[in-house]
Amino acid sequence: MNASNRQPGIALFELIEQAVHLLRSAPLQLLTPYAVGALPFILAFLYFWADMSRGAFAREHAALAATGMGLLFLWMKCWQAVFAASLRSRLAGRAAGPWNLRRAARLALTQMALQPSGLFAVPLALATIFPFVWVYSFYQNLTAAGGEAGGLRDICKTAAAQAGLRLGQNFLLLAILFLFAFLVWLNTIFAMAALPGLLRTFFGVDTAFTQAGRLSVLNTTYLACSFALTWLFVDPLIKTVFVLRCFYGQSVRSGDDLKAELAGLRPPSPDAPALLVSRP
Repeated sequence: MNASNRQPGIALFELIEQAVHLLRSAPLQLLTPYAVGALPFILAFLYFWADMSRGAFAREHAALAATGMGLLFLWMKCWQAVFAASLRSRLAGRAAGPWNLRRAARLALTQMALQPSGLFAVPLALATIFPFVWVYSFYQNLTAAGGEAGGLRDICKTAAAQAGLRLGQNFLLLAILFLFAFLVWLNTIFAMAALPGLLRTFFGVDTAFTQAGRLSVLNTTYLACSFALTWLFVDPLIKTVFVLRCFYGQSVRSGDDLKAELAGLRPPSPDAPALLVSRP
């Protein structure tokens, strides 16, 4: 099929459905890189937040702590790119390539050089909705395409091209994902508020939250914990959605989606065709 006649992607809800199915069916070793990168950053972020907001000596080591958070942010982004590369290999129906020193160094260089600017570009893009959609998608695509071959220019070109595909679908997609994240946050904060009462009722465990009463939910560290848990629940789905968008967008020219479908139609055994021919 001619590349110009193919649609660069799939329908919105089919995209979300495939992302959910891909995450649910993923083996543990595929999800491990994401956890290796995200969990240290989240735990350090919560400690940093509590220390900076309540610590008596926070000002003395604020610069060192902020530097550590920056390094953990880069650590997380590199491992998220490894996670995205594994998803891409699974979608294409091929084994993930070996992570030799050259490939790992190229991935780390691209993520460390490009991702920190997103900490400033994404909030600034919130001033207008439509640039925010493109900018946010661009940095998500940097993660999705981070494991591919090529230098900084090639990765930026790929991420920008995929961010510009089907902008209307992209806008609706982000609206649905952010609404889903808000609902997850509401459930998370209600569960966190109910858990101390349940511990006290069923096990007689009295915590600082039950002693403080209802005002404990106004604690900024409490809210930070709810945001961190919500991010851990939702962000893998967001990464998977953008991996799928990049996969189908680039497949318009590479045909990787068709190759994966054809690979799934291969006979289960090499003897099967011979048996069919030999029968009278």
